[in-house]
Amino acid sequence: MRTLLSGTLCFVAVLLGSAAQADAGGYRVAQCHPDFDVGPADVDFRRTSEHYRAESACGAGSGGLAVTHEATHTKSGRWGAWTATAPPGAELVRATAVISGKKAGGHVPQFLVGPMSQLVPFGTAAGGFHRISWDGSGAERVRAALSCSRSTCGPGADARVRMRRLMLGLLDSRPPRLTAAGSLFAPASRRGLHGITASATDTGSGVHRVFVAVNGEPVVAETLDCALDGTVAIRMRPCPAHAEPGFAASTADPPFRQGPNHVRVCATDYAPHTGGSRDCVARQVRVDNACPLSNVGAGSRLRFHVRKSGRGPIHHGDGALLMGRLLDSASRGVAGAEICAAARTELRGVPEQIVATPTTDQSGRFSVRMPAGPNRRLRVAYWPTAATVVERSRSLRVRARPRLKLLPGGVLRNGDRVRFRVNLPGPRAAKRQIALKVRANGRWLPLRRGGTNRHGVWTGSYRFRATTGQQTYRFRAFVPKQRGYPYVAGRSKTKRQTVVG
Repeated sequence: MRTLLSGTLCFVAVLLGSAAQADAGGYRVAQCHPDFDVGPADVDFRRTSEHYRAESACGAGSGGLAVTHEATHTKSGRWGAWTATAPPGAELVRATAVISGKKAGGHVPQFLVGPMSQLVPFGTAAGGFHRISWDGSGAERVRAALSCSRSTCGPGADARVRMRRLMLGLLDSRPPRLTAAGSLFAPASRRGLHGITASATDTGSGVHRVFVAVNGEPVVAETLDCALDGTVAIRMRPCPAHAEPGFAASTADPPFRQGPNHVRVCATDYAPHTGGSRDCVARQVRVDNACPLSNVGAGSRLRFHVRKSGRGPIHHGDGALLMGRLLDSASRGVAGAEICAAARTELRGVPEQIVATPTTDQSGRFSVRMPAGPNRRLRVAYWPTAATVVERSRSLRVRARPRLKLLPGGVLRNGDRVRFRVNLPGPRAAKRQIALKVRANGRWLPLRRGGTNRHGVWTGSYRFRATTGQQTYRFRAFVPKQRGYPYVAGRSKTKRQTVVG
């Protein structure tokens, strides 16, 4: 970009000035341009009469791409031309070139732009070398042509058109297409080293880069070998139309974590100022590098269930008992096998924790006491080998149990105010909705609503104004199911307040 520095900067400004073009992926292509050491790599000579001849000389100070006429006569409408065509999936939005031309014998030099079905002349091609510039949209081709404009054109020894220093702006409006496969994406838990194979196709500027991100962090990438000089392409499709890179992923290394992982494989096409359009494939991969391998390999089927010690649903603060059995292919219990019981709080980004690794008894049975906690995804796994796992999963639903406190303590009188304090169990107890209700006429009626502070606490009050005699009021705090709060709907224990009228 030595002699065309100012023109090139103007060209970049034109591309960046349009948000739509930038979003779609704009890039520049140089052809027959000595500053980029490129000849007519993607500019083809075409003709409808053999009387038109081509010349090609793209070095510094040379005549560029030329069309001349060598015959005594040529029929009307016949032509010879150098043509640059945008690849499928891309369109021309800008073209600049240095052009010269001369009319003779009815032969006319032209610079044409447009879709394949209707090229139209633009600017003036006749005269000494001069710069010609076009901006627009929807074009697929640019052409420097010498054509017969009369019913019959005579000798045209002096007729010519020449084009050099061709710079094209293209807009790649179609994103790549990507598929991803490999052992990492198998349905069971993964451990150790696994492979990813990507298959990417792009009809416009080509596949520029394929990368893999795990849990939002890039881990590996492959940049394809593209025909570029800095940020300027020297082919109309600078990057390969198809690529199938392979990657190896070590699930034992960060950013992989124990439990579910979000793996994203993406392919981008070429656009230096926007990063290119992209297509991505997302998979959830469950990783287990923490559970032990069993020294007994006969098991083929697992089953388990969870129950509370006592009746009723499981609330915050309650423990639970996980009970299961490992069976072989004949449905007989497998003794002496090491089982792995794991749990993960059902929140995004929280890793799985190993709770216990019990050994099966003579009938293949095992049990684990699960600690109190919020909603969790429970998983029981048996690894006979590092490449084989038998596992089962299920959700453990826990009811929220807020703690309600009434202040001050003791008997109140009509006109006094009672204060309420509600503490929600964590995690993620901040900014959660609660409803305080009072028992009346056999129903729980709403009294106050609010949201917890950053400590998971809500406070409120109520003044008794119409109490006669002695009354005992009953209050409860209710917590609905809420997105991001790892509990199902629950309620506090009932609190009573005596008021004398």
